[in-house]
Amino acid sequence: MTTSEGGERLERAHQLYLAGRYQEALALYLELLARDPDNPQVHCGLGEVLEALGRPGEALVAFEQALRLDPRYAWAHFGRGGVLQGLRRYDEAAEAYARAVELEPNEAAFHRVLALVHYLRDDLVASLKAYQQVLRLDPDDALAHYGCGLVLDALGRPDEAVAAYHRAIECDPDDPWPYLRLAGLLSRRGMPSAPQYLRKAARLLEKGDPWGQAVLAMLQGRPEEALERMRQAVKRLPESADWLRRDPDLEPLQADERFWLTLWGGRHNA
Repeated sequence: MTTSEGGERLERAHQLYLAGRYQEALALYLELLARDPDNPQVHCGLGEVLEALGRPGEALVAFEQALRLDPRYAWAHFGRGGVLQGLRRYDEAAEAYARAVELEPNEAAFHRVLALVHYLRDDLVASLKAYQQVLRLDPDDALAHYGCGLVLDALGRPDEAVAAYHRAIECDPDDPWPYLRLAGLLSRRGMPSAPQYLRKAARLLEKGDPWGQAVLAMLQGRPEEALERMRQAVKRLPESADWLRRDPDLEPLQADERFWLTLWGGRHNA
């Protein structure tokens, strides 16, 4: 196989991965690995597919092998960080993402995930700083504006949080989460405009999103349903427990021991 053919097949494997055809991508990456075992791109791509297939231990090995072959391969650090985050090893994930940022400081995606994992580590100042760096690179990044809103709310800066959520809506008017967060934040402040954002969020929110449905149910005054939706979220993805614990709109449920038992179930299943 020539270098050109190898590059084409590597790109084909990546496209299969992006299309969600993971088994086909896996087969092609394994074939490429047999032919070119010292190619860090092949190991990195293999790690992405293995992670998508729910095989984090093998994915971590693949990313680490890519980094043994090329310690400066930023996307392998990024991929390794993603696996560690999924395993809820947030401090290690932050180190991996920070290394990716160091190597490619103009890649907005690296700053965004670093911001996210800092939030999960309860380092709100670092999280905000990373989100702001994303926005310096891409002022229209809706997810970064949303993330800024979430962090600013947690930092007790509600006016700035409201502005960030509005900016997120401008950038992506079809995302239900900024509407949902505006509804919660404005409701907590006793603002009459809260219901209009809640109605918009309810229209946009997917039925299969249990975390979003939990927040919606809570804001609509249905705490029992919110608890059930929380259980569904944690069962589907144990990492959800770490988000739910920090969710400002679910905070009233923290007086109910079932809230903590649900989160403990997520930790037990991790």
